[in-house]
Formats: sequence, structure tokens, C-alpha cells
Amino acid sequence: MRDEESRSQWLHYTGECIQGEHAGSALPMLPTTLTSWKAFRALHPTGTTIDRESSWWRRLAGRIAGARDMALPFGLPPLFTNTMRARDTRLKDNELGLGVVLGQRSLLRRTSALAARFYPFKAFKQQPLVHDTLGDVPLVLAWDAVAHAVAAFDTRLDGSPLRLRLDDQHLVDEGSGARFDLVGRCVQGAFKGQRLAAMPGLSTRWYGFSQTYPNTTIYAPVSAT
Repeated sequence: MRDEESRSQWLHYTGECIQGEHAGSALPMLPTTLTSWKAFRALHPTGTTIDRESSWWRRLAGRIAGARDMALPFGLPPLFTNTMRARDTRLKDNELGLGVVLGQRSLLRRTSALAARFYPFKAFKQQPLVHDTLGDVPLVLAWDAVAHAVAAFDTRLDGSPLRLRLDDQHLVDEGSGARFDLVGRCVQGAFKGQRLAAMPGLSTRWYGFSQTYPNTTIYAPVSAT
């Protein structure tokens, strides 16, 4: 990324400025959710959007990128791959998924994230709800069928982890019956008014996540026995 004011260059994965007036600085990373406009409007009826891009080429590219189940008919161009470290061949370069991170990696300070794991979207077609542990954090990850994406949360609330199940686009606490929407808000039950903490992560392709977090693990569904 390049800012218009100083023309400094920034790494979009870590928010760090690598060249220019602000070199060495870092932008804070905000929790974000990959979602559809339909799902967003349902959760935030008064939400706004940026102006529609007028370029027909950008609209076409957006539609292609938005078809996230579609296999791309082309690979990464050599002009791009020549700038990368050795490619991680555990998954295909363009495999889409959610990369979850504990502790942000800093390329400038040469520090690693505490833990990182990549959750391929295709895994959730077999198992739409996943309970997992990353580092010492108990996680729940749910496939949002409306948004066509994955939501990830820390299951701890009031100091104790909840055991959640997926029911009609809601997470339901098996202990209390409380219901949470897929942005983590409790909409009914004992925890109403509270929310699950969203995990820091990136909905991205494998090549970008594995290049930024080379020590990442990959989630694999547990086969039924």
C-alpha cells in the first residue's frame, strides 16, 4: 500500500511502513469480517458502503474475485512469484481460507507471531462448525452460509469457555441456551448485551498467508471413526 500524503509504502498484511517518511511505524490492525452485502445489511440495517467504483474493469474483477468457490484459471505470474520466498506447497497457491493469528508478526523487528493457523474454506463444507485451540486460546469457527465466509471467536466469556453449536445462522451455548449471531453478539439469553471476542485473522489466499507466516499450521478436519 502507498499513502497519498507522503508516498510511503506499507505492508498490507502487517500494517508496517517499509519505505518512506513513516518507515518503522505500524498501523493498528482492526478486526474485520469478510461478508456479503446481504448478510451485512441484515446485521447492520443502517450500515453504509463506499461509493460504487465506476470502472467497468474493476467491477468485473470484483465479481470474479467475489466468486470465491471458483477455481482460478490462471496461476500467479512469474513477475510476482519472483519476489516471493520459497513457496509453501502444502496447499495450492490460490486456496482460500481464514488465517488466524495470535500476536502480530513484525517483519521490521524480525519477530514472529505467537501462533498462526490457516483454515481452508473447503474444510467447512464437511464440518460447518469447528472447535479448536490455538496457543492457549479456545476457538470456535463457524461457516456463515449467507456471507459465504468463516467467523472465528474466542469462546471465553466471563472467564469460562462456552461450548457452542451452530443453529440457523446462530451460535448456541449448550450450557445456558444463549444465542449469538455470527458477529459474536449475544442476542438472546443469559449473556445478552455481551459479545464473543472476534479473533484477529485474514480471509485470504494461501500464498499470501504462508509467505507472511511461514510457520503457520493448517487445520484439517478430524475424520469420523
